[in-house]
Amino acid sequence: MVTTRDLFQCTTCRRQTSPIAGTIFASTKLPLHTWFRAIYHLTQSKQGISSIELGRRLGEAAQDPMGVGSGRS
Repeated sequence: MVTTRDLFQCTTCRRQTSPIAGTIFASTKLPLHTWFRAIYHLTQSKQGISSIELGRRLGEAAQDPMGVGSGRS
């Protein structure tokens, strides 16, 4: 593992790759543990969960996972 970044390096060809490269989490700014907590809450609620309630459970850092905001000023 490369210590300066979260990359793994092949000892034979020396190619570097990230563990999340090529996944749906590759371009996210949220930490993986936040995504996994969100997935847990979505799958454990019997009647579904609103985005507002999910935001409350995860905290304000995860309110806007796309990073685009509502577009309102």
